[in-house]
Amino acid sequence: MAQKKQNTTQQKTVAEKMGYIPRVTAKGLRNGRERLEDWEIPDTVRLGDLKTDGKFDSSKVATWMKENALTGVKWSGVVSLWMAEMLTRILNALFLDNSALRGMERKFRGQTVKQPSDKWYSRVKHAAKKMSQQHPVITSYLLYYTLLFGVAFGGTTAVDGFVNGDDKAKNKKEVVKQPELGNDDAVPYEEVQGAKVSQELQDVVGVLTVMPTEAGYAQKALDAYWPEIAVALTELETYREKPVFHTDEKRATNGLGVTWDYSRGKDGELVRQACTKNSAVRDKNGNYEQCRMHLEKETIVGVRGAIKGKNNIGDRQVVALVMAGYQRPADMPEIANRISSATTVQEMADAFAYYPGVKKWRAGTLKRRWVCAAYATGWITAQDLMQMDMDAFSTVELSSVYREGHFILGENTVKHVLKRVRGKKNTVYDFLNSFDTGRKVIAQVNAQASRQNGMSIEERLNTVLDSVNESMGYLVQADSCYNNNNYVQAIGLYQKAIDVDPDNIEAYSSLALMYIKIGRESGKIEDYQKCIDVIENLQKHLSSQSGVAVEDETLASAHYNAGTAKEAIADIYKQQGKKRKANNFYKAAKMDYEAALHYAEQIGDARRQNVYNTALKTLEGKLDVKVAFNRGINNIRKTNAKKASKKFKTKAEAYTYAERLANDRDMALTVKKKNGKFQKAENAKKSASAKKTAQN
Repeated sequence: MAQKKQNTTQQKTVAEKMGYIPRVTAKGLRNGRERLEDWEIPDTVRLGDLKTDGKFDSSKVATWMKENALTGVKWSGVVSLWMAEMLTRILNALFLDNSALRGMERKFRGQTVKQPSDKWYSRVKHAAKKMSQQHPVITSYLLYYTLLFGVAFGGTTAVDGFVNGDDKAKNKKEVVKQPELGNDDAVPYEEVQGAKVSQELQDVVGVLTVMPTEAGYAQKALDAYWPEIAVALTELETYREKPVFHTDEKRATNGLGVTWDYSRGKDGELVRQACTKNSAVRDKNGNYEQCRMHLEKETIVGVRGAIKGKNNIGDRQVVALVMAGYQRPADMPEIANRISSATTVQEMADAFAYYPGVKKWRAGTLKRRWVCAAYATGWITAQDLMQMDMDAFSTVELSSVYREGHFILGENTVKHVLKRVRGKKNTVYDFLNSFDTGRKVIAQVNAQASRQNGMSIEERLNTVLDSVNESMGYLVQADSCYNNNNYVQAIGLYQKAIDVDPDNIEAYSSLALMYIKIGRESGKIEDYQKCIDVIENLQKHLSSQSGVAVEDETLASAHYNAGTAKEAIADIYKQQGKKRKANNFYKAAKMDYEAALHYAEQIGDARRQNVYNTALKTLEGKLDVKVAFNRGINNIRKTNAKKASKKFKTKAEAYTYAERLANDRDMALTVKKKNGKFQKAENAKKSASAKKTAQN
């Protein structure tokens, strides 16, 4: 009997253990309720006893009110405790401890699992049983809650249908068939589900050259859109002739971001295998052919599914979807949905801002998506892209093209982006014009210019605030002055851009750089200090704003510029013989360089990391160790006056004490180095003294 009891205890389920506290709680509530029920309240005064000789007796009235109030409290408490007890028991029975959970856990725990046969369903069944045997508690609760949710959801739906079914049927709107753009009998935009689409949006959309319902869609779409797509990808993608492993990528990237080697089988179907660093090195013609096959195999297939049955999809939008989906195909369906529901040009542009990916790549993706949005809404064309530098979009500051979830499409913003050239002969046109396939692409784009021409400035919908557009205008003018080495005029224009729009982050960055340029020419501390002031104002502004999109690259550049200015000031002070002031600015510059390096590491920018590490090494060679050490000792004496004033027997003891108090890393290392020298000297003295004593 004792053995049976022990086995029962060992077989106690987790459900029973989890239900212990609710059971004890319910029992406590019941005991409290029973004790409250047993509480006897005197009933000495009846309602009829309140009057004596026809008048109310005040003492009896007070006693009657007191006794009835206590009775009310008693039975209210009884009911409350009973409800709490029942609720505790119900919740315990539903969610923690019930016969279903206990039964499943015991069954799973005690089941035997046979070896599976070769059939796939037998292996799946074996894996499920093995999992339930090894984790009976998890399996039991997961299965039970799934069933419970299904019953609750099904019951709610049934009740809702029974109660509201007729009303829903009466209120159901007639579903209008989605139009297929390009057909003569397409439903006008205003009539599609009652949507009020602006005339500007209708002008932007146009028609579809190739319908997604057509057979052989991939080939037909590529024949129709390949020239514009090739130009766009030349600007947006980083061209690599030889396969290279990019940061955090599992496959090598060849040509225009293609991570597969494609070939055609005997049946004409595309066959692919992952690129490696040993993949074939192709010339430009071969890489563009690989790009086209990748579009046929992957991207165009996704575009077709994304645009089926959608509104607001014309040729320009298809090309923009390919531009966006080439990098992240999974985003295309949602972008297409947002385009379909757009009623204005701005809403269509903002559809491309959808990005659920990793934060690390968000800034770069959104800048790329601005190009897609501007192309989809007619602000830029393939001809515009051909005049841009390859990969020029990455040099644009995100805050210049994206604010609080909206892409900026103002005239001056577009001008600003299109003028992002590095001064080298590196435009998309120059690159494409250097090989046969590229020259054919240029010819085809020029031949289709009538279709690709965007709206004129007068026809374009200005979707931004006047202040933003005005500020970007000043920025464009300032950039032109900077490119012509007219730094003084550029400074005034950058400052105007900030005054008109304090969120113009790129203006701050450029203004700080101008002051560094001026400082190098003038050699004045005041000019470098102005650079530092600009960076500090930028940091204060960013700390007070939440809707401004700021990249880690921007923060890295800001700290690097501030560090450069502080280092330059320190150099000037050093030349003047003011070592202490020089050291203060060197240390401040070091902190900025370290912050810049931190942001560069966050984004995995190897080029920036090399630049910032070099700056740090150069700076460390300039630091005056002696000045830093003496200043550290003085600080220790000030903060620890009593202890520091004590007389040490040797210098080594003093430096040991200073080393313990030093809270600055550099100071601590310096003190330790000095201490080592004194310790060595002290040991040498002791050794010499001991040797002399021994000789005597």
